[in-house]
Amino acid sequence: MLEGSSEEATGTAPPGAITSDLPPHVYIMEDVSIRLSMEELQRRVLEEPWFEAEGFNRRAGLTIAGGSLLGVTTSLTTVLDKWKSEVGESADEEGAKGLIPFLPKEGAPYTTQVAWDSEEAKDVSNFLLRSWNLAPRELLRDVRDVQSNDLREDKRQLLIRVSDSISALAQGFQEADKASGCFFCSAFLSGMDGGVLEQFASDPSTLTQFQKDVLHWEHISVREPINIMQRAMHDSASGNLVMVLPVCGLSVMQIRQLVPTLRQLFPSRVLVLVQGSAASRIFPAQLVAAITRCGLQPPRRALMAAVSGGSGVLSSMAFCAKHGVRLIVFDGSGRLSDLWGSIWHERDSSTFDPVLQQQRLSHSFCYQAGEAEVSLLHMVMNKAELVIHPVANSAAALERLCMQQLLGDPLLVIANGQLMGYERASARYEWPRMLLTNTSICLALVSTVLAALVAEGDRSSVGFFLCIILPGLLMIVDQVDVYLGMSVAAHAVERARGIVEQQAFMYRARIAGYSDAALARQLKEAAINGATELIDVETGRQQLFTRRLSEIDEAASAAGALVDVIHMAIPGGSSATTRVVPSDAAPHMDNAPLRPAGSPGGDVIDGDEYIRLRVNPYVKRSAREAKRLLFLSLLARLGLFVVAAVSTAIATIGYTKYVSVTVAVTTAITRWLNATRVEARRSAHSRAASALNSAKLAWTALPREMRSRQAERDRLVLRVENLLERTLPPAENEVSS
Repeated sequence: MLEGSSEEATGTAPPGAITSDLPPHVYIMEDVSIRLSMEELQRRVLEEPWFEAEGFNRRAGLTIAGGSLLGVTTSLTTVLDKWKSEVGESADEEGAKGLIPFLPKEGAPYTTQVAWDSEEAKDVSNFLLRSWNLAPRELLRDVRDVQSNDLREDKRQLLIRVSDSISALAQGFQEADKASGCFFCSAFLSGMDGGVLEQFASDPSTLTQFQKDVLHWEHISVREPINIMQRAMHDSASGNLVMVLPVCGLSVMQIRQLVPTLRQLFPSRVLVLVQGSAASRIFPAQLVAAITRCGLQPPRRALMAAVSGGSGVLSSMAFCAKHGVRLIVFDGSGRLSDLWGSIWHERDSSTFDPVLQQQRLSHSFCYQAGEAEVSLLHMVMNKAELVIHPVANSAAALERLCMQQLLGDPLLVIANGQLMGYERASARYEWPRMLLTNTSICLALVSTVLAALVAEGDRSSVGFFLCIILPGLLMIVDQVDVYLGMSVAAHAVERARGIVEQQAFMYRARIAGYSDAALARQLKEAAINGATELIDVETGRQQLFTRRLSEIDEAASAAGALVDVIHMAIPGGSSATTRVVPSDAAPHMDNAPLRPAGSPGGDVIDGDEYIRLRVNPYVKRSAREAKRLLFLSLLARLGLFVVAAVSTAIATIGYTKYVSVTVAVTTAITRWLNATRVEARRSAHSRAASALNSAKLAWTALPREMRSRQAERDRLVLRVENLLERTLPPAENEVSS
């Protein structure tokens, strides 16, 4: 955890801020307009004393946006088709009737019926209606004979699953906080009407009672996703939470009156109260984006969870997509979140159809979606880095995904370590391999030359004895090379290094088997075939990447590469095992192919980033290597031509015994060319340099909307990776790409 002293916590505030009598580690950020641009909000954050004093310049951020769970905190009205099957649901009869135009005609005629209501659901609805200055509602059906906490069985299971998933999210946040420091921006008060907050300010005991209801599950409002999250954070933080709490619609004096109560009700080590100019559901997302994207350091990671929801949650998601905040959606929690579960994997395979998406949104919202909301949906589909987590799946997987989004992908740390290991192994094997190869070539050449120069009858000279000894030494050197397998191992680790790099880029670019669509299709088939353990797409992608890394390591080991096992630290406190050759040799990398976990920027890259990170460096590298190898090839070929001419001249003038010397020189040059693969490498790098430029040009010429297509990205990446694989040494045990 990042610590800040109490002296720092009570540092000097900007002009006009009143902080002298605030408790330690409690701050008020005054008069923040929700209409500020991101740059203006970042400047305001930088002026605050808590930003540096409490280490916010090094913290990742988390927030949550959620709507009511239908039939849990609201009444439930269902839509029935002609076979009396439920095909839709809404919080009221008007919304249910609004669904009917968007349902298939085959099921008509459709009818609606009230499926569930309660006194508590009515109270929650009226609380929200008062916040929106709307008239209260009455019970939709008689519930005198029904206990107030009774839910339909499917809704009871939904509540359990959502609560379990949110608890896992909170636990993942706490683990990430322990590893590198995080803060939580609560939406608990940001969406409340100013009148309700003024009541809390005038009588803090009402806020105390409201929060007690949330913490002790004594009121149906605790079943709201945002309140469930607040309770989960309260249970898991143990007083170490660093929290930002937007409070909209109150004056600074009223907020100051609430500070003792808020400090008691939100136990946290650091509490930053942000005075918003008006109630806004996207305000938490604005604050998380601004705080994590300002300061001297590069942007920190930020994450927003979306549960159920409607147009308000969609607005928050679009804001996050625009400003680089990652998203995790609880598929199965209802409404908008379920819509994402069905359409997200289609985004790269088809053109965005605004009419179809408007119909889908309207079905999700239970009212006619407008053009602005369709535009927000389009923005999320184009720009968001989004993970879908089905609430029916393991909550432990969600905890891992939360840590991954806040700290970075641990598999990229493992792949980085594996890549560095192969680099070091290549450096370790290179000098003994070249020593043995060049020694063998030199011994063969010298022994042949001496045999031609030593007179036939001379059995006492040094040359005679060398003619006997050198062939024996040559045999020993060759046998040592074969026994140690230096050449085979060196080529194997060089190839393994290239394949790890290849798989890492395909994993980051979500290509072929790593794509969302391919994985979703496989998981759907597994579910149909009766798979006992359901996983999400991100977990399936990680499992595939792990298998590929293991296969690469096994292929390198099968070639005889000597490796040791070392443990690499992974953000989150665990360790990873990577097989590397211990060596003091520094790794040689022409570019930085992998992004270490925890670093700024995305673990996922698009086609443009792939061109910048992968293609551009290798265009230069391949061109440089092609020129260098061409120079070596010309020298070798020129040497062969000169030796052939000398051999012809010697034979013509009658010195035939010396022809064997020219043959030995020719053999030595040829062996060196074969050992270093000069010709094969030159040809591969020449083709790669030309084809990579062609691939880059073809991608640049594509219209922007075509670049987002999965098929186009697959075509680009697979073409480039196949070209680059040809520049690697061949191996008996081919590593499949």
